[in-house]
Amino acid sequence: MLNPFENTPSGSLFVRMVIPGVIVFLFGFLFMGWVAMTPEVQTWSRKPTAFQTAEFPTSPQTGFYLSSVKHWGWFLETWVNIPVICLPGKAVNEFHKEQCDWFWSRVEMGSLVALIPFVGVGFFFWIIFMIVNFTYQKARTKIKSAEASFMGVVSAPVQVHRDFFSWFHCMTCIGVRTSQGTQVKVYFPLSANLPSPGQTLAVFDLGGIGVKRYIATLYAPHMAVFSG
Repeated sequence: MLNPFENTPSGSLFVRMVIPGVIVFLFGFLFMGWVAMTPEVQTWSRKPTAFQTAEFPTSPQTGFYLSSVKHWGWFLETWVNIPVICLPGKAVNEFHKEQCDWFWSRVEMGSLVALIPFVGVGFFFWIIFMIVNFTYQKARTKIKSAEASFMGVVSAPVQVHRDFFSWFHCMTCIGVRTSQGTQVKVYFPLSANLPSPGQTLAVFDLGGIGVKRYIATLYAPHMAVFSG
């Protein structure tokens, strides 16, 4: 496999981020309770309407957790028990129409608040995927340029101590010995077959803030090597 970074490991990344995603969801759940207790939302909830189910059940005296639980209960109950008169084409006069307009405005506001944890988790996974995908795209571009920083030989043992960067990006770390005899850690996708000790790799500078990071692929004759 000439370019082991060809595909972003979205499936492995999703599994890896399940626990952090659950934590984000719990924070979003508590944040939803706080939003439901804010004066702005409470004021919106108390606008006059004939349908009591549209009133939010929380108050500033309710704790975050209990507020969230009550709001989700309100959310489910309201959508299950929508007044028949508020269904499309069912209002018989202007009074009913005005009351239903207020009802739906509350339902819309309350539904937006109830969806906060799901929006938070979705945004979290999207950000994580964008970060990892950017790294893999950068790696693909580097390898496709065929302009390696140097060549190295795979050491034994192949795998060396992993760090957070490798865990976050679904990679492993392998040891490479340069022509000067120095040992260099390079990143390699977990989804690709690991090279064997003694194989020659083309090593590319992936860049980084405050630290150099390298990626590698099996060396091919068409690759240009600028050092080492």
